[in-house]
Amino acid sequence: MGSSRPLPLVAGTKSRQAACREDEATGRGHKAAREAVSGQMQGAPAAARGHAAANRALSSPTPSTCQQSGTAGEASSKEEENAVAGDEGKTKSLTAKQETGGLQFLHVLLFSREELGGFNAGDLVLVEHSADNVLKRESSATNPAEQAQPGASGPALVSGGDPPTTPPSPSQAEQYNPVAQQPRRTAPPANEQEPAAGAPMASFSSLSAPSSSTSTPSINLPTKTSPGTSSLSFPRARESLKSRARMVTVRAEVVDTTISPRVSALRPSKTMAITDQATALRQAGVPVIGLAAGEPDFDTPAVIAEAGMNAIRDGATRYTPNAGTLELRKAICKKLEEENGLSYTPDQVLVSNGAKQCITQAVLAVCSPGDEVLIPAPYWVSYPEMARLAGATPVILPTSISDNFLLRPESLASVINENSRILILCSPSNPTGSVYPKELLEEIAAIVRKHPRLLVLSDEIYEHIIYQPAKHTSFASLPGMWERTLTVNGFSKAFAMTGWRLGYLAAPKHFVAACGKIQSQYTSGASSISQKAGLAALNLGYAGGEAVSTMVKAFQERRDYLVRSFRELPGVKISEPQGAFYLFIDFSSYYGSEVEGFGTIKDSESLCLFLLEKAQVALVPGDAFGDDKGVRISYAAAMSTLQTAMGKIKEAMALLRPPIAV
Repeated sequence: MGSSRPLPLVAGTKSRQAACREDEATGRGHKAAREAVSGQMQGAPAAARGHAAANRALSSPTPSTCQQSGTAGEASSKEEENAVAGDEGKTKSLTAKQETGGLQFLHVLLFSREELGGFNAGDLVLVEHSADNVLKRESSATNPAEQAQPGASGPALVSGGDPPTTPPSPSQAEQYNPVAQQPRRTAPPANEQEPAAGAPMASFSSLSAPSSSTSTPSINLPTKTSPGTSSLSFPRARESLKSRARMVTVRAEVVDTTISPRVSALRPSKTMAITDQATALRQAGVPVIGLAAGEPDFDTPAVIAEAGMNAIRDGATRYTPNAGTLELRKAICKKLEEENGLSYTPDQVLVSNGAKQCITQAVLAVCSPGDEVLIPAPYWVSYPEMARLAGATPVILPTSISDNFLLRPESLASVINENSRILILCSPSNPTGSVYPKELLEEIAAIVRKHPRLLVLSDEIYEHIIYQPAKHTSFASLPGMWERTLTVNGFSKAFAMTGWRLGYLAAPKHFVAACGKIQSQYTSGASSISQKAGLAALNLGYAGGEAVSTMVKAFQERRDYLVRSFRELPGVKISEPQGAFYLFIDFSSYYGSEVEGFGTIKDSESLCLFLLEKAQVALVPGDAFGDDKGVRISYAAAMSTLQTAMGKIKEAMALLRPPIAV
C-alpha cells in the first residue's frame, strides 16, 4: 500500500446492542484479528483462515456485564479508561498509553453490522494510513468541535494521540472516500450463519485486503482519494458513525533481529576495514597513503585482459560447470605437474570465486564442531574466522621473529590431539613473507604422518612472488602427503587479477567433491569470463613467464628499499621477507611511549592510529594477525609512493622514544 506503518490504536464504533460484549468475546476477537493480520503476511490461504476466524470470534455471543468504562481484553496491559457518558451520538472510548522500546501497534476499529450497511459481523474492512500522510490531530486537539464540522480534517487517526471523541460527519466521510458504489455483500457464505445485527467488525490499518476465496467473504476496500489523505468509507455508514464507540489496542509482533551465534562470533577483517577507512579519507580530501591492502598495484597483463574481453565478444558469458570449465581444469593439472610435481586429474580440481572461497569451503567440508584447526601466527586474518564459521576451534601456534616466523616442529607436536583436524600452512606467508624451506616442511610432514586424522591445507597463492635464493615447495609433493593435503592457489596475486575473483583447489577426489557440494549451493561456478582470462594466464609460460617475473623484480626492489629504511629506525626488529609483498615489523619497543596531543602508544592498534593521524599512512596492526608486537606493511605500491610514506613515517616516529632498551 505504498509507505505505511502500524500506528497506535485509534477508535471504532459499535451499536447499543453490542455494548455488553466486553470481556471474553473481545479477547477472542483480538486474537482472531491478529491471526488475520498474520494471514496478510503469509499469503492468501492464511489470510482467508484468519478472516474467517475473526468473523466467527467476533460474532459469537458471550454474555457479560455491561460496564460504562469497558475493558480492552488481553490486547494491552497499559490502557487507561476514558469513559464519556451519554446517549446516541456520544462516544465511549479507551485510550491506549504510548509504549516505548520499539513496540508498534495496529489500529483495530470495531463497527456494528447495521452501522456499516449490511456487512456481516467479522468482515475485515482494511483502512490505509500512509506513513507521511496520516490525518493530523492538531485541529481536533485545540477545538474538538471542529471534528463534526463539514470540511474538517476528519477523525484523528494520529500516532500516539488520544482517540477522537466524535466520529466523522457524513460530509467528512464523503470527502475522504467517496466510493459510494462499492458492491455490498448482503448474504453470508453458505458455511456461515447470518450474525445478529450489532455484532462488531474489525478493521486493520496499513494492511492489504484478505484474498477472496469460495469459503470466505470478500469485500472491496476503500481507496485513498488523493495523496495525503487517509480514507474511511463503508456503504451506508455515513449516518450511523455517530453511534457509540469503544477503543481496543492490539500489540504488533516485534521482529526478531537475532543473528546466528556463529556469525556473531566472527570478527570483521581489519585489513578491509583499514583499507576502506583510508579510501574514505582520501575521498574526503585527506592525502592518506594506503599500505594496508594485499593487492598488487600493477594492471592485469594485457594478454589476460584481452582474453577476458574476447570472452565477452564471443558470447562466453553463460554458466559454466560448477567445478569450472574442463579446459581450465586441464590447464591447472598441467601447471601443477610441471611446476609443483603434483599429479591431479580434472575431477580432482575445483575452480572457485577466489582462493578465499576455496579455503572456506575446504574448512567447512572437513571440520565438525569440536574439531581444532591449527594455525601458526602471525596468520592471515581470515583463517581463524573460517574455523569458527565451521564450528571448529582455532588453535594458534605462536612463532618467533628470530625463527623468521616459521613454525617449529616441536611446537606443532605439542598441540596435536585427537581433535586436531587440519593444519593451515601459508608459504610464502601473508603477513610475514616467510618461505618454508623444503627441509623444514619434511620435518613437519613427519609429525603429521603420525596422526591419521590430521589434514594439511597448503595456501600457495603467493608461490610465484618469491625472491632468490628461496624456493617454493608444495606440501603435497612430500612423501605420504598427497592423500592428506588440500592445495589452494589462484590468480589474484601473481597475475594481478584480484578483481577477477578466480582461484582453485586441488585435492583427492572425495575432498573436492565435498567442496563442490558446498559451492553448488553457495555460488555455483566461477565467472565464465574470468575462467577464460585464467586460461590465458596459465598459458603465459612457466611461473607466469616474463609478465610475472617483471612484477616480482619490482616487488623485490621495493622490499629492499623498505628493509634498509626501517633498519635506520632505533628499536625496530625486521625479518627480511623471502616472498609475497609484505613486511611484518616489530615495533613493540615503542609501546608505552607518551605522545603529546595523542596519548600513550599501548599496542599495535594505537601505533597504527598514531601513524594514520600524524603521518597519514594506513598500516595494519599486528593484533589482526595474531601477533600484537608487529605491524604489517604492504609494498604493493609504486616506489615513489613508498618513498613518500617512508619519509612521513620517519617524521612521526621521531616524536617517539622507545621506552624499552633494545
